[in-house]
Amino acid sequence: MNSTRKPQRKKPGPGKSPERSSAILSTAAKLFFKQGYTQTTMDMIAAQANVSKLTVYKHFGSKQALFEAMIHQKMEENLSQSTYKGFTGKAPHQELCQIAQGFINIVYSHEGLSIYRLVISESNNPNSVIPALFYEQAILKSCKQLENYLEKVETHYQYCFNPKPHWVSFFFGLFDGISYKRSLLGIYDNRYTIPGFNDVENSVSLFLKINQKHYDEFA
Repeated sequence: MNSTRKPQRKKPGPGKSPERSSAILSTAAKLFFKQGYTQTTMDMIAAQANVSKLTVYKHFGSKQALFEAMIHQKMEENLSQSTYKGFTGKAPHQELCQIAQGFINIVYSHEGLSIYRLVISESNNPNSVIPALFYEQAILKSCKQLENYLEKVETHYQYCFNPKPHWVSFFFGLFDGISYKRSLLGIYDNRYTIPGFNDVENSVSLFLKINQKHYDEFA
């Protein structure tokens, strides 16, 4: 079974306004964050967006499609596939710093934190599809993109990132430590700040140094 299926997001077709699609998506996101995915209905979304329910379905097809579109939009804003396509693997430090910064921009943003809280709240509902959707469309997709990028790096330099799932998890884990946990819980403390430029630079240097040593040990 392929767990990385493409999202159900629909592009505006004939008679569909991109502006209206954006307004509906924004309204849906606000309602999802405020009262949860399960408790939000298409009727509520239509009423808050000042459109008919038929219009909502015309643009997105289902509530699930709306949620997937919300995830896709956030991913595209900060860590899109197009970003990775521009990377050759020949400048790993610079490119990994950009990947790390995109990840930080996602997970520490208000929307990113709200999405994660929403997903956690839905995990208590055994009938909810939201946790699995989020895992497939956000987490697995991000991991696969980084795995593919690390393969490019290995073709140019003496690094060993195997097993890649382990090192991908290690890489992202460098940037969602205690500061992220506190942000997620709404506990703010000046001693624990969002990773800055120097933090990213140092963490990426450490990551590459470890995997260069890993190459030397197994070459």
